[in-house]
Amino acid sequence: MVAFVLVASACGRDPKVTYARLLERAASWSASVQFTAEMARARYVPRAFVHDVLSTSVNALATIRRQIQDDRDVDARSRTQTADLCGRLAALVEDADRARALPDDRPLRDIEIRLRAAAQAARGLVPLETPW
Repeated sequence: MVAFVLVASACGRDPKVTYARLLERAASWSASVQFTAEMARARYVPRAFVHDVLSTSVNALATIRRQIQDDRDVDARSRTQTADLCGRLAALVEDADRARALPDDRPLRDIEIRLRAAAQAARGLVPLETPW
C-alpha cells in the first residue's frame, strides 16, 4: 500500500511546477535570442539562422503564452502578468525580425529575469518581490 501511494504521488503533476516550467521555457527563449544576437554580431551565424531562431521563438512564445492564460491552477493576477511578459517578449523579437535587425538585449534580459523570478516564486522557493 505504501508503494502505491508513493508511485501515485510521483505520477501526479504539481501545478506550481508545471507553471514554473512554462515560465522557464519562455525565459530560455529570451536567452536563446540573446545568444543568437551575440553570435550574429560576431558574424558567427548567418542571417538566415538568426531569422529562424527569431521566428521560431515568436511561435513558441505565443504557445507558451496561451498555455499560461489557460492554466486555471494559477491565480488570475499571476497568469495575466506572466502572459503579458511573454507577449512583450514575443513582440520585441517579432519587431526585430520584421525589421531584419537584432533585438536589443536589455529589455530581453529584463523580461528573462522577471520570468525566472516568477518561476522561482511559483515553486515557492523565493517570495516574489519584483514589482510588476
